[in-house]
Amino acid sequence: MAQEDKLFIDKLEGVKNWQVWKYQMQVILEARELWGHVDGTATSPALSESSSSSSSAQTAFEKAQKKTRVLLVTSINSDLQKFFSLKMKDCDSLDDHLRRMKEITDQLAAIKAPIPEDEHIVALLLSLPRSYNTLTTALTAKGDELSLTQVHQALMSEEEKRGLYKGKDGGDRVDKGETALQHEKTSRKPIKCFGCGEENHVIRNCPKRKKGQHENRNKPGNSYKHKATPADADGKRNEDSGGNVFVVGLIAAEGNSCWIIDSGASQHMTANRDLLVNYCEFPEPEPVALGDGRSVNAYGYGQVDITMILGNKEKDQRKSILTKVLYVPKLATNLFSARAAASKGKVVQFGHTLCWIKDSKGQVVARGRLVGNMYRLDCKVNKHGNRTSIANETGAKLDLWHQRMAHLNAGQMKIMASKELITGTDIPGTGKLSVCEPCAEGKAHRAPFKPAGEIKSTRRLELVHSDVAGPMKTESFGGAKYFVTFIDDYSRCVTVYPMKYKSEVLEKFKEWEAAVTNQAECKIKTLQTDNGGEYTSTEFQDFLKEKGIRHETTVPHSPQQNGVAERMNRTLQEAALSMILHAGLSKAFWAEAVCNAAYVRNRVITTATAVTPYERWYGKKPDVSNLRVFGCTAYAHVPDASRQKLDQKAVKMRFVGYSLTQKGYRLYEE
Repeated sequence: MAQEDKLFIDKLEGVKNWQVWKYQMQVILEARELWGHVDGTATSPALSESSSSSSSAQTAFEKAQKKTRVLLVTSINSDLQKFFSLKMKDCDSLDDHLRRMKEITDQLAAIKAPIPEDEHIVALLLSLPRSYNTLTTALTAKGDELSLTQVHQALMSEEEKRGLYKGKDGGDRVDKGETALQHEKTSRKPIKCFGCGEENHVIRNCPKRKKGQHENRNKPGNSYKHKATPADADGKRNEDSGGNVFVVGLIAAEGNSCWIIDSGASQHMTANRDLLVNYCEFPEPEPVALGDGRSVNAYGYGQVDITMILGNKEKDQRKSILTKVLYVPKLATNLFSARAAASKGKVVQFGHTLCWIKDSKGQVVARGRLVGNMYRLDCKVNKHGNRTSIANETGAKLDLWHQRMAHLNAGQMKIMASKELITGTDIPGTGKLSVCEPCAEGKAHRAPFKPAGEIKSTRRLELVHSDVAGPMKTESFGGAKYFVTFIDDYSRCVTVYPMKYKSEVLEKFKEWEAAVTNQAECKIKTLQTDNGGEYTSTEFQDFLKEKGIRHETTVPHSPQQNGVAERMNRTLQEAALSMILHAGLSKAFWAEAVCNAAYVRNRVITTATAVTPYERWYGKKPDVSNLRVFGCTAYAHVPDASRQKLDQKAVKMRFVGYSLTQKGYRLYEE
């Protein structure tokens, strides 16, 4: 072969350059009319010696292609894992971090597995350190309008603002401005100002913006806005201020009557101390950094009683309470924090002229209007001459949830609300319970049980506790005098079965065992009980052997060894008695009340678990919006088929529990 006929291609290095190498080989072989021997389309003479070589060439190429596909999938998975696990530290260079991300995206694009731009944006924002949270919130508020280029420009502007990225007048540049945002042989695009739209400066140094501020600052009625930057108590720059250094903007607006929706503020803030109730003062003033270099102090926090205006009619007004509102005396206006609303499960959406705040179900709970360049919240503050008004309201709301949650103590309710361990509730974080006489009468005892021990199991149904309570002095409406509980040690979920006789324990255990093993898709390993005859009978032992369940019993006269079940039964009985006394119902409702207490117990935290038993069992937070006060008045709708004209359409009844097999409540007609 002549020297001029020789063609040189890249050496095959596996997955890294397979696509390029394959394309080059195909072009060369097609040029030499040899590609047909590889893809199998070439026709060979019947007894040609080349037929076997052609077939082997095709087979070899197909094997290589099949093997490479497997390697490609492995490589893609590895690169994707690297991409989405990248994390940037505060001490890292943004330029290096973006370059690392670009290298991975280039590798994926080379093997025809590009990452979509929206996923790239999400991965980039999630990889940033916490010090970028304010910028991240502002960027995500743009929604679908956000592009990767905008994110890159915003990040560069932020780093330049922090002094970590040196600009034209900031000293040495890296490779003549080359960054990870461009190809290796191209220079970085000029930075674009978000304020005036011109290049080569950021909004903080915008000459038009500074000129406008200087002209308007001394004019009455004009408003101006400074973008916040981190600062310490002395007003100096501080990259990692820590503690409660809240980043806000100082807006000269309409004084204390106006609330501005701020996507950068980490908390709601006000300068009007008179609006705050349940006020708590900070041990020391907390610095709040302002964009003009000054630092003012927040002296405490409280609650603000506010009414959201959703329309022109009175029915379109929604009363609400803003919690953890900072008191910042030198703030020019009130700030409604979009971040604080989002942390409570709300969704904040910004439009061209309107802003909507929606709850988890998509219902609009507040709105704002664009006034100038700011979104003003449509609301009115409810001022109280007596500051105990909201305190009384929060106390009443706490009392209501106390009754709904089977007379649970206030501490556990507040913990669940503050840590968002449940959904569908508006339990206030402050306030005190009123004296609950049913609790005092139903829960009084000489000495408390020992606190619940640590969870010994590592998975569901590894250990199950059980105990029988009774006989009760009063039979239930169904004739029950006992109840048995089955408690999963890992989740502390409890199931209650009322019984007429103790001998029904085996029947109830079989029913429960079939249900939970089907749910958990695993078998019960150990059952822990006392030495009661209902558990040690021959029939019960035979069933345990059949299912391969190990049986642990307590030492005679040592009920504390079965403490989990003993405590649970006592807790359920006390809660049931408190509910019956509060509702003024007959003690014949004890079975309904115990089942109601168990239902609630599975949806509240315990001393043994940091989350609710429901979440440990099902893997999701419980929605408690359906909880009602035991014994409260309810009206059951009468179906059309069951009534005639002029007949009442609803029947007055009493609420006595929740149906586990139907989507509805258990009601009793007096």
